[in-house]
Amino acid sequence: MKNFSKSDYLKSEYNKINNLFLSGKFDIVIEKSKKLIKKNPTQIPFYNFLALSYREKGEMFLAEKILQNALKISPNNQSVLINLGSTYRVLIEFDKSEKFLKKALSINPNNINAIVNYANLKRDTNNYDESIQLYEKAYKMNNKISAIIYNLARAYQTIGKFNLSQNYLEILLKEDQNNAQAHKMLSTIKNYKKNDQHQEHMISILE
Repeated sequence: MKNFSKSDYLKSEYNKINNLFLSGKFDIVIEKSKKLIKKNPTQIPFYNFLALSYREKGEMFLAEKILQNALKISPNNQSVLINLGSTYRVLIEFDKSEKFLKKALSINPNNINAIVNYANLKRDTNNYDESIQLYEKAYKMNNKISAIIYNLARAYQTIGKFNLSQNYLEILLKEDQNNAQAHKMLSTIKNYKKNDQHQEHMISILE
């Protein structure tokens, strides 16, 4: 059997934990991440997994503490800065959120995760024009991410630009015909005519 290098081992463990995280098995992720951090205290990805798993369980302040510890190890790590920024946004500490997200963007202005999280912050602080500019930038970088398209539609609806909102919802529904949130939002802004295809599709989903 071929011996794994430490790098190969850590990569393998990362992939395993990532799959567990995506499957929602947060308690197992926490257990494994703690063990890996103890053996490899400078491996930042496992701090992120640990913090985000605690965040998913509602333990926001513990997530914050873990991320702050990671930041001491790697002060310019973008994933940590972004995760701290999004955590402070959820905690409604908007000034701190902006501080960390702006730092992440100063390191790489084209980091799509930083852009989207900063857009989320601007949305939550009712700065819709700025949030739309950021979502639009992210959309140009990757026009296949459903969350970006949905947030653009929601932001345009909020400021009363219903045609633009409808356009993005229809783009989203081409990719995901059964997206209930998109159907619900579209039904609030669309003027239905007789034999309207969207209305008929909505009725078929309900049936």
